[in-house]
Amino acid sequence: SGEIKCTAFKEAAETFHPRFEVGKVYLIGKGTVKMANTKYAASANAQASNASAYEMQLEKTSYATLVPEDSKDNSIPAVKYAFVPIQEAANMEKDCIIDVIGVVKECSEPTSIRSKTTQKQLVKRDVTIVDLSSHSIKVTLWGDTAESFKAESNNATVVAFKGVRLTEFNGKSLSTISSTSIALNPAIHEAYELRGWYEAQGFSLVPHPLPTAKGGP
Repeated sequence: SGEIKCTAFKEAAETFHPRFEVGKVYLIGKGTVKMANTKYAASANAQASNASAYEMQLEKTSYATLVPEDSKDNSIPAVKYAFVPIQEAANMEKDCIIDVIGVVKECSEPTSIRSKTTQKQLVKRDVTIVDLSSHSIKVTLWGDTAESFKAESNNATVVAFKGVRLTEFNGKSLSTISSTSIALNPAIHEAYELRGWYEAQGFSLVPHPLPTAKGGP
């Protein structure tokens, strides 16, 4: 029916993290429900997503029980995206959370930088994607996501990002957050269409960098 963000802290995080596996179905209970503080994109496309206005927090008294694969309760819907065309992101408010899909045009090697706020070493990797509008945007991956990302430039790899943050520093760009999910060559209609376009004509086009909106928020 939809989706909701579920978070755990401290002891609860240590307890539940080893239990969860992507793609598995769980019965979760005795969590605390509160208003979400994530700012989702205010666009017609993004409004069609199932992002909940609420969040769930797991406590030490919460439970998460794995549902057996042969159980009638094991049916799980496919990941639902609300893709925003790259071109539209130019007029969106920074810090909003959106879903995007594109072909990997450039992919840098992971590098290490020092955070100005925490002075800790951070690993980052920049990935430039292009979509059917022939516009491109840079997506910055952080931490383990940056190190594990495997996609070569210009080999028509389609990547779908669910829940990336729109930033504005020398123009609009995107950045992964802790809850971002990434799918390479997902088995969805948008990916097939995008790959077909890229192999037919997109590979030869010079993508347009996303401009900074003038007079916008």
